[in-house]
Amino acid sequence: MAEEANERAFDAADNRIDAPHFEAALAGYQAFAERYPTHPSAMEALARQAELQQSVFRNYGVAEILLERLSNQSRNAGQAATARLDLGRLALQRGNLAAARTAFTQVEEDLRIGPLAETARLELALLNFYEGDFQGALARVEAMNENTATDVANDAIALKLTLRENVGPDSTNAALQAYADASLLARQQRHTEVLRELEGLLSTFGAHPISDEAAFLRIETQRALGLTVEAVTSIERFQSRYPQSHLLERTLFLLGEIQEHDYGDAAAALETYTEFLVRFPGSLLAPDARARIRNLRGDRPIG
Repeated sequence: MAEEANERAFDAADNRIDAPHFEAALAGYQAFAERYPTHPSAMEALARQAELQQSVFRNYGVAEILLERLSNQSRNAGQAATARLDLGRLALQRGNLAAARTAFTQVEEDLRIGPLAETARLELALLNFYEGDFQGALARVEAMNENTATDVANDAIALKLTLRENVGPDSTNAALQAYADASLLARQQRHTEVLRELEGLLSTFGAHPISDEAAFLRIETQRALGLTVEAVTSIERFQSRYPQSHLLERTLFLLGEIQEHDYGDAAAALETYTEFLVRFPGSLLAPDARARIRNLRGDRPIG
């Protein structure tokens, strides 16, 4: 319910605000874990608490305690490795990139193969990217298995394209580094700083090939801050300014999400998702668009 309502625990000025559905979810997971500590789902309840504390409520110390417990106590190897990955992401979020690298490297070395190992490799490539080691990042993603878990493979391909298309033409890669800086700030949920970084990038390097990716990140950041009207305006500008961008389909899909969840305008969202399928029938987002159309129309499940 919180996700459907695009609920947030912080406003645009980073002040804590009520988030009743997320708070109810957190309380439910806490109660379950405390009441049924030996239940097979008790560790999953801890994982859900940690996710909410980290991503929604920004209680990083509490999240770290929960993830350490999960990493050490879970008998499920995949669950324990996922907790270590989340500990790495938490370290990254808190600005400790060295600790993040240690956590991701541990998962990669322990598992070697499989989706979680590939996730760790992608995170290590992203660390190279944030730190300005663009050749190192490219080498890592080019060595990844593109047939692994879909989301990881897609993210690796996206990073590969970003690096291949945007290294240079200046020898210092100043525009790409500015985008990498903004991307790291976005991972750390420092949204106001993200906007400031992106405005500087677009003002200084507006003609650089990275500008469409910077403009798209600005749209996502505006929405994360609750600046919905500004996000929609930015989407309209993006579509006119970057008509050939590979991100065009994502801006249109995002417009549908905003209409559906932020504005509660089912008719407008249905029209946008339909337009999306007409324009981008082969998109990786097409199955999601079809599912949203069925949901908005109230179609009954087949069978």
